[in-house]
Amino acid sequence: MDTILRTYSNIDVLEELPMLSKMNAGLGDIQTVSKIEAMDNTAAEIASGFYFKELKKHIEIGNKQTLVDKLPLNILQLPLINQVFPNARYIIALRHPLDCVLSCWMQNFKLNPAMANMIELERIVDFYDVAMSILKLSEERYSLETHRIRYEDLFFLILRRT
Repeated sequence: MDTILRTYSNIDVLEELPMLSKMNAGLGDIQTVSKIEAMDNTAAEIASGFYFKELKKHIEIGNKQTLVDKLPLNILQLPLINQVFPNARYIIALRHPLDCVLSCWMQNFKLNPAMANMIELERIVDFYDVAMSILKLSEERYSLETHRIRYEDLFFLILRRT
């Protein structure tokens, strides 16, 4: 999907960068959905400022640019993303759950708070379940504009194109 999106001159695909975590840290690490939903427009504007300040460290931002922030763990931040960027659209590339869990199990992630969930198979399964639950609840609660793509189908399409 990355390769396909990069063929468009007005799209920048951001590698797994920490803009959302920096944005949330700038807000004082908001932890609850009720606090996120209580944010007013001024707080949302301040939050987006933190996001773009961090982004400018990594790329040059243009006026007619579409940004694709592809950090997988951003799924855990959907309520905050929706509050700060209400017009955001989402491409959800879903893999078969067993494939996703196995892939995480086999990776040698650098240990940090999120990756601590990847050290035991049962924790990976629980973490995956939490992420998918947040996605489902956020889609229902916020009417997110999402486009789902099966990861396996996308891989097949890429193979056919070469």
